Amino acid sequence: MLGKELFEREIMKLGIEEDYTEKLFTLFPHYKVIDLERFYNAIGHGEIPVLVILDRLFPEKGILKSQKQTLLRQLLSRRKKIISQSGLIINAPDNMMTAFGKCCQPLPGDKIVGYLLKNKGIEVHRTVCTRGMMLMDKAGQRLDVGWDPNATQPYKIKLQVISDSRMYLLSDISHALSEAGANILNAHTQQRGSRSYHTYLVEIRNRHHLNDVFRELRKVKGVRKISREPLFKDLWSADATAAQK
Repeated sequence: MLGKELFEREIMKLGIEEDYTEKLFTLFPHYKVIDLERFYNAIGHGEIPVLVILDRLFPEKGILKSQKQTLLRQLLSRRKKIISQSGLIINAPDNMMTAFGKCCQPLPGDKIVGYLLKNKGIEVHRTVCTRGMMLMDKAGQRLDVGWDPNATQPYKIKLQVISDSRMYLLSDISHALSEAGANILNAHTQQRGSRSYHTYLVEIRNRHHLNDVFRELRKVKGVRKISREPLFKDLWSADATAAQK
């Protein structure tokens, strides 16, 4: 469980060896949880801040006091602002770099979370992204991130398709993408035996648009798998990689 791992990791950092279970239970009514499972779930979803809990459990350590000058607290002290170029609403200064995780390629409509990474800025992932969860080891903290409801720009994402090899397949896939209103920016296909492996760089508006794209692609005869997460290692050219950035 992610929340339990996060909590226990912070306990280890503090070098706490005493049994704190009873003290922890006394905090449950304040956070409206009734058992450890719901408590850890709330931490894992960012609903209960770990540092606040630790400060309440071990006030003698002055945990929050020592954190007052950290970058995170400086960020949270600023007003919410809209980073229009990425369509996000996030607490961040003007010069803070923000990037989307290439592993999960978030789109408007997805539940997302930001990770504050030292010397890298903020990296945004879907909440269900495994790599995003692993970033907690390197991240200073999770950040609340949301989508700007007024943003209308498309997002460039990679789609990977595995299919049977046959004549006119590329034409049929391209037609399906066109029917779904997905603009194709680049395409690459590899054939291995009776299978074809396709990588498309396309423009997608949001998660609902992506669902429409998937629906059209599934109608194509021979298509086996479709994903915006990596299905295979592709051989993108340098130009295609640069285009995605």
